[in-house]
Amino acid sequence: MTHQISDNLEKNKLEKLNYLSTRVDKKEIIQELHSCIVFYKEVFNKILENENEIMFYYTNKNIPHPLHFELGHVIHFFEYHFLGNTKKYSNIKTEKKELLNKISRSNNFDSLINKPHQRSENYVYSFKEQLNYAVEVLGDIRNELELYPDDLLSPLDTYILKLCLLHYEMHKEVIYFITNQQHIELPLTLENKNVNYKEISNLCIQNDWIYINTEGNNSIDIGCSRNQNTENRILIFDNECPSNMKNVGSFYCQKYPVTYGEYIQFINNGGYTNKDYWTFEGWKWREENKLCHPINLIYKNDECKWYRKHFNKIIELDYELPVVHVSHYEATAYAKYMDARLICEEEYVYLTTNGGVTEYPWGNNRDIQEYCNSDYINSDVIKVNNELHKNGSNKWSVYGLMGDCWYWTSSRFAPFDGFIIDPIYDTFSYPFFYDRFIVKGSSWCMSKDLVYSKYRNSQEPDKCFHFTGIRLCKDV
Repeated sequence: MTHQISDNLEKNKLEKLNYLSTRVDKKEIIQELHSCIVFYKEVFNKILENENEIMFYYTNKNIPHPLHFELGHVIHFFEYHFLGNTKKYSNIKTEKKELLNKISRSNNFDSLINKPHQRSENYVYSFKEQLNYAVEVLGDIRNELELYPDDLLSPLDTYILKLCLLHYEMHKEVIYFITNQQHIELPLTLENKNVNYKEISNLCIQNDWIYINTEGNNSIDIGCSRNQNTENRILIFDNECPSNMKNVGSFYCQKYPVTYGEYIQFINNGGYTNKDYWTFEGWKWREENKLCHPINLIYKNDECKWYRKHFNKIIELDYELPVVHVSHYEATAYAKYMDARLICEEEYVYLTTNGGVTEYPWGNNRDIQEYCNSDYINSDVIKVNNELHKNGSNKWSVYGLMGDCWYWTSSRFAPFDGFIIDPIYDTFSYPFFYDRFIVKGSSWCMSKDLVYSKYRNSQEPDKCFHFTGIRLCKDV
C-alpha cells in the first residue's frame, strides 16, 4: 500500500486540518483496534449466551436506543470516516459491498436520520450476523494499518483514527448505560476491588460548604486552542474550541457530591410532591412519568429500606454513595430545596484545574486511577469519602470532581464564540446545541482518554439513564 488515508479527502477538508502535527505509532492504533474487537466479542457473545436475542432490539423510555443500533452506529462511524476516506474502500469485493450497503450504508445507523424512537424497528438481520460483520470491519482496518508504509501514521491519519476510537470509547459507556437499564448482568467482569456491598452505611455524611475565593485569579479559560495538541490529547473536539475566557466570582461549593443519604431526605420531605421546587418543564416531566424517586431506586415497605437496581442486582442502598440516575429536572429541584444551585461550567473547570493552574484537581499526574474511580477500575460508584482517593481532591479539599459519575451543570450546551465545525466529524456538536445541558467530570465506565477538565459532555434535561449526579454551589 503506497497511499495514506488522506488520499480521498476533499481538498477543503485537508486545508482546514493543515494545523495537525501529532503522529502516533501505527502499532498503538492496531492494539486499540484489537481491544475493540475483544471488547465487542466478549460483551455481546456473553449476552447472546445468557439472554434471548430480542434483548438486542429491546428499548423503553429509559434506554437511549437498543444494543443493535449501538453496535451498528459505531461500526458505521468507522466505515464512514476510515474506509470512506481510503482508496481501499473502493476495492472491497462485491459480495461484501452488498452486505455493507444492506447493513451500514443504509440509514439504519445514522443517528441524525434514524431517530431514537425509530431504532427498535430495524430488525433486518440477526445480531450474530451484525457482530460478525463488525469484527470483520475492524479487522479490515487493522489489516490496512499493517500495510501502512511508515511506522508513524501521518498527522491526518492519526486524527481520523483517534476520532474513530474516541467515538468508540464514548459509546462503550453507552453499552453500560443500556445493559444497566435492561437489568441484565454486567457486560464484563471488572476488578470491583473497591466495591463492598456488605459494608452498607445508612448514615448521612456531613457535606460541608467550602468557600472558593477567586479574588486575584478570577479569569479561567474553559476552551482550547485548536492546535493545542498535548501528550494525552491527540485531538481537540470542535465544541471545546476556541479559547473562551470566563470570569468566575467567588462562590461556595459542597465538599462532596450529593449523596443518596442527602437525597433521601429530599424525598422524605416531599421533594417529589412539592411543585415549588420544580421548574415548569420539570414538574410536567415528573407528572408525566409519575415519579416519586430516581428511576434506579426501590423502597420496600415491609423492610422500611431503600434498595437500588444495578444491572441484574438489587442492592441495599448505601447512603454514602453519590446519587446517580437523576435528570436535570430532579437535580434542579433538589438544588432549590437546598436553597442552592447547580454548579456552572466555568466554576467546574475552575475547581478541576485549581484556577487554571493544573490539568486535574489533584495536579498534573495522568495516572488517573490513583486519584479517581474511572477508567473501569470498578463496576460501580463508590463511597464519596473513600480512603483510596483521598489524594484526589483539589487545593480547596473539594472531592469527587472526577470519577464515579458525571455531574449536571446549569450551563446550556452552546458553541463558544468563533466555533468552527470539525471537517471530519461535522455532526459531533452543532445538532445538539441549546437542547442539552453540560455535564462535567467522568463516570466509573469512562476511558482515561476522555477524563480531562475541559471535556464537554452533554445530555438532554429529561435523561436519567446515564450515571449522572449532582454537585451544588451557592453564591457568596
